[in-house]
Amino acid sequence: MGLFNRHENEDNRFKIMDEFKKELNIESEIPDNLEGIPTLTSINVSYVAFDEKLGENDIDTLWNLFETAIDYSKSDDERNYELFCELFDKSMKQFGTGPAKLTSALFRMRPYTYFNLDNNNINYISNEKQFDKEIFNIIKPLKKISGKQYLELCKEIIETIEKMENINIGYSKNSFKMSTH
Repeated sequence: MGLFNRHENEDNRFKIMDEFKKELNIESEIPDNLEGIPTLTSINVSYVAFDEKLGENDIDTLWNLFETAIDYSKSDDERNYELFCELFDKSMKQFGTGPAKLTSALFRMRPYTYFNLDNNNINYISNEKQFDKEIFNIIKPLKKISGKQYLELCKEIIETIEKMENINIGYSKNSFKMSTH
């Protein structure tokens, strides 16, 4: 949805939303007012390149990863684990898809399974004494993280967070519960 919340003029934002509505057969009305809706800079709002750097299978790879991520969140069996790791690694090699962007999408899809590795969360974990120091060996050189490392990291971070009482991080049981009602 960031595509229509770029720093465009308001008329263009409405036109983009209207096209999404038509294309996706959305029945609800688009907003008549955009006040309070944050905008994004045009740089880096999509998961793929929209030029000659777009690989032939980049979009399919991401969709397959997201479908597999949902399956893995329901059943972390060996098949789902291996497929997730393969697709995560493949996605990370795509131009314009980095760990912060990819893990943010996974977190939004399934916050009880995946963790958002953005700068705020990494800084918090780096300064929080309750986390195992081994985590830092993975998250500090974050430009290169494998699917296997990511899943292990998610499991360890989420287990640690669930034991903590005061939490100031992008993982919240209450937020998740509110978003599902």
